[in-house]
Amino acid sequence: MLKKILVCTILCIGFGINASVAQEAISNPGFEDGLNHWTIPPSFTDQISIETAISHTGKQALEIDTMTKQNSPFAVTTINNVVPEAHYRFSVWARVAPDSPTIGGAIKYELYNAKGANTAGEYGGTQLPADGQWRQISIEFQPAEDTTSIRFYLRVFGKSKVLFDDAAVEIPAVSVSGPQKTAVGISEPTDLTYQFRFRDAWTKSDLPQIYAELGFINSTQHQKIQAHVKKIDEHHFSVDLPVPALAKGDYSIQFYNLDDGKEVQINTNSFIFTKLSSRKPEYLSDTGTLLHNGAPFFPIGMYHPNVADYELLAQNGFNAVQGGASKTSLDTAQKYGIAVDVVLYGGMRAAGNLKSSLEAIKQSADHPAVLCWKIMDEPDANRSVANEVPDVYRTLKAADPKHPFELTLGPETLGEGKNLKFWMNFSDIIQLDRYPVPGNPLTWVSDFTREAIGYKQPWQNVQYVLQSGWKKDLSNQPSVAQARSMVYLALINGAKGIWWYSMREGDGWDLTKTPLWPHMKEINAEIKVLSQPLMLGKVVNGVTCDQPKVLFRAVEYQHKTYLLITNPEEEPVQVTFTFPENLHMWHSMNNDQGGILKDQKLSLALQGVDSRTIILEQ
Repeated sequence: MLKKILVCTILCIGFGINASVAQEAISNPGFEDGLNHWTIPPSFTDQISIETAISHTGKQALEIDTMTKQNSPFAVTTINNVVPEAHYRFSVWARVAPDSPTIGGAIKYELYNAKGANTAGEYGGTQLPADGQWRQISIEFQPAEDTTSIRFYLRVFGKSKVLFDDAAVEIPAVSVSGPQKTAVGISEPTDLTYQFRFRDAWTKSDLPQIYAELGFINSTQHQKIQAHVKKIDEHHFSVDLPVPALAKGDYSIQFYNLDDGKEVQINTNSFIFTKLSSRKPEYLSDTGTLLHNGAPFFPIGMYHPNVADYELLAQNGFNAVQGGASKTSLDTAQKYGIAVDVVLYGGMRAAGNLKSSLEAIKQSADHPAVLCWKIMDEPDANRSVANEVPDVYRTLKAADPKHPFELTLGPETLGEGKNLKFWMNFSDIIQLDRYPVPGNPLTWVSDFTREAIGYKQPWQNVQYVLQSGWKKDLSNQPSVAQARSMVYLALINGAKGIWWYSMREGDGWDLTKTPLWPHMKEINAEIKVLSQPLMLGKVVNGVTCDQPKVLFRAVEYQHKTYLLITNPEEEPVQVTFTFPENLHMWHSMNNDQGGILKDQKLSLALQGVDSRTIILEQ
């Protein structure tokens, strides 16, 4: 039963009539015409074929085979008849082939404008069980006003054989945009605003009668809430939904429109998740510094090492790893002074791992190598489990109120209009993993660190996962200068932890055999020196710089001021800093350069992609 919110309860069995939809013309959606109208890149042609023995409907399906090559092959089709700002739903039916392992099936849409530029895109996916059940994968989105074409992808990541059939694109008669995920306090009334777009012009004199049903996710019992409707124009309406105080739990929202007395269900995908009112763990300070074995701790960590790598990592300045909760892993980490960010999302599951996660916490929470617990990697990219994360977070925190719980947030979450602010409610440590190399500005690192810092609570900890590369052709491995600049961009903007991705991958990637590895010990040593001022020091206000593209941060610690500087651009620049009057002497932490401040000003010649720390004294 719903608690505190039951005003008018109805049962939703056999209730509602689906809104009519306009079916878009995906050519050859069921692959009955082979691969016609679908594009297969040349490198994938030996992995994508037509299956004639098994289909969802009709006689044929598309098969993508990654059993021997895990190179993420895909098939893509395009539609050019686009209704901008309409609410689209792209779906396909998928299953694994006989004798193939469970895997996540994936789809994606990409939006293109008249100039052919890709303006947006997003993945959707779900787990496909080994028993061969057909499951529908879907994703909903709204094309921007300048969209002229949409590409739709079918893709497989990992090792399996997957069959796809009956792809479809729909435009509902009524489209809804607004907060897809909303976090609210328990017993806290909330007003939510949505925008409704009617495909056909609304010509009636009366406003649409819109209401919502609110209930626990996957429950058949709901509360009916009448919405307040305001007309914008004949196609657009603003809809305010007054949500009453809620009991703890996670809720789905289903909208309906009363059209000529008939209840018409409006396809939507909106949820409300209640958040904890008091959740700061014992091992985070009031200012967001990690506490490990009773002392402030700044992780310098590595993703995807083997346990046998822990000694080598410690020798090269690493003090943390992403690892498992096994006794071997934790004991070995402790031996070499390594802290473990313990992964709880094996198989990319959240609720499905809850029992084993609670057991790991019960058995290992007191082990001195445990740093924190990681609930999920990029929850927005794992749509089949994303809605499970808030409840798992609440449950796990009750089991261990001391250690922090962590989410890693990436491209699906970071950036304007994404869900970073939402996920801050269900994580104590926020790791960011947007990778700029190659082809994007290094300032992605500073931009997204600053965004996360702007949303976090004072006690929350923000860390950045920087790329050390993972492709054998080294195309996404930064140069030494780029790696140092990305470190500085994260630290300057408030990160209190640096991680590197990654050490080893299943295709034979080995970081230790690449050009960056010999320099990582030096880079990590620099991070270690700066970590104490950044964790325990005080930000110095009043420092100015005459070059806006140069980023900096000044921190006072133990009677010294540390000025972190980076020029992330390729072009050299002459820069002048102006300091408060109480600073006099300066020297460079990175070399022997130093001197006296003249008129409280310091001029430096910075090379392209140049990073350094200046230490100033009175």
